[in-house]
Amino acid sequence: MQFSNNKARWEKTTEIIQGLKSVALATNKPVVITVQFNRDVKGKFKKELDLTSIAGADAIPQIASIVIGMQRAKSPHSATRRTMSIMKSRDGEDDKSITTNYLFNPVLNFDEVEDEDSEEEDVEEATAWMV
Repeated sequence: MQFSNNKARWEKTTEIIQGLKSVALATNKPVVITVQFNRDVKGKFKKELDLTSIAGADAIPQIASIVIGMQRAKSPHSATRRTMSIMKSRDGEDDKSITTNYLFNPVLNFDEVEDEDSEEEDVEEATAWMV
């Protein structure tokens, strides 16, 4: 895809997201992308985050069928666990969260964790979004 140098970054991002959505619909296959939060969300907690916190372009949360926020778990598990929350779903499954291991060395372990650390108030700052 070629862009004019006169286009803003958000316009280019919007075109790419629209193109990915077209590919997903044409092939009947899901397309997963990761994007970052805006810089101003550092230190915010899940209940303070919304779809406007996604960096890049407003088109990302508008076009996406599902948006999942990923946040670090609170200490002492902030380095080894993540809590993922559905922020938007066209199927209506909002406010569902799971906590998983986040271990990549020496062996990948992304298993769901079932304990008291998965509560919403135990979620630390936001780190990434998946669309």
